Amino acid sequence: MTIAPTQLGALYTRGAPIVLRRARALSGDERWAREVVQAVFMGVLGNPTLLGELRDPVRWLYRATTRACLERLRVQPRLVDSEHVALPTDGAPCLKVARRAASLPPPLDQVAVYAWLDGMGRAEIATVMGCSERHASLLLRQAAETLRSRAELPEATSAK
Repeated sequence: MTIAPTQLGALYTRGAPIVLRRARALSGDERWAREVVQAVFMGVLGNPTLLGELRDPVRWLYRATTRACLERLRVQPRLVDSEHVALPTDGAPCLKVARRAASLPPPLDQVAVYAWLDGMGRAEIATVMGCSERHASLLLRQAAETLRSRAELPEATSAK
């Protein structure tokens, strides 16, 4: 099954604001976020069978955006200005947390973003990632241990 122009248009209309908001939250930079929107939707065009395989396109867009942002932070770590708004939960700058997450291997990087930037608990992480809650908990523990071993995560940090 290939993507019909109307399907892609509907997905873009529904999903582009979600992707932009997500990319903006991870980067703090409007231009950078708009480039991520284009990259995510070019990925959809590059895989014409994708829409037929998706049960939840919004969940896929959320994950694809997170992966795209983390990859860009890995490849171009200095692209985004280091000044960024603070998280309401612990005061750590969002971009700093995103960069630390980007230093982790996939899927630990995504789990770190979902837990420490998005404030998701294990059950929500499992839903977004399409895995069991137990597996999400294991990934979260591995991410925390890896960052702690690098002295990048305070000992008291935990997830729900």
